[in-house]
Amino acid sequence: MFERSWIKIIPFGLLALFTVLAAYDPTIDVRQLENAQVTQVAEISTQELSNNKIKELHIVKSGENLSVIFEKYKVSLNTTYQIFRKDKSGEVKNIQPGNRLEFTSIGSELKLIQIIKSPVLEFQILILPDVEITKIKKTPEQIISFRSGIIQSSFYLAGLKADIPESVIMDLAYIFGWDIDFVFDIRANDKFRILYETPFIDGIKVENGSILFAEFFNGNKKYSAIRFQGKNKRWDYFDENGNSLEKAFLRAPLDFAYVSSHFNPNRRHPILNKIRAHNGVDYAAKRNTPIRATGEGVI
Repeated sequence: MFERSWIKIIPFGLLALFTVLAAYDPTIDVRQLENAQVTQVAEISTQELSNNKIKELHIVKSGENLSVIFEKYKVSLNTTYQIFRKDKSGEVKNIQPGNRLEFTSIGSELKLIQIIKSPVLEFQILILPDVEITKIKKTPEQIISFRSGIIQSSFYLAGLKADIPESVIMDLAYIFGWDIDFVFDIRANDKFRILYETPFIDGIKVENGSILFAEFFNGNKKYSAIRFQGKNKRWDYFDENGNSLEKAFLRAPLDFAYVSSHFNPNRRHPILNKIRAHNGVDYAAKRNTPIRATGEGVI
């Protein structure tokens, strides 16, 4: 009798087991999720929305002034008056194209104006019952780099291969340009070594690198350059004996130009189509290439 009762219960037990397994079937869960619908919507109060921080950015364009920009971003006349009254030196309102202005508001109330003149100079204007202006000058971190290279075909290409920035390559050519003509004098296997510093603020380069020390081996001659602060806070360069590298005349007036016409007493004139002596050397360069004065003078 007991065995018959157990046999009758077995089908119900199996059915219960399959029901439990089906409840944990991942395919069933996926179908349920795919067909799920949003049944509740979270509501954000007006108070929470009004406390959100809003930041607006403006890049100064040519012809703009601070009054016009303040009016565009709804800075009150009273706040504008206070800012101009406290800006006794005129540094704040003397904005230039490319300067960046940031307006920070909490809800609809303006709290802070930042006028970023450069990576190292910024003015923060805190909007309180009374305006407070703070001038912030950042000190760059100077990263010093050393590079060296051997010229195979071109000094410029050798500099790029040595991972030297283009501006530093140009500066190096100018520093030694009083003694070396980088068009005529450069030979294969000439060598150079250079130590330069680059200013960074918050991990971002703010200016091109400035050469501290350099050596150039041109054939059997060695040229050295050591940086020293000269007149008007500009950098001057001297050799190891203390002699200025700046001579009366530059060897070449162009940066990395090429020679389009050599000295040639039997040259055929390209326009007249006649044999006419060319008593000089012509340089050629791309349009807008800077031309340097070969010496100082007054016109």
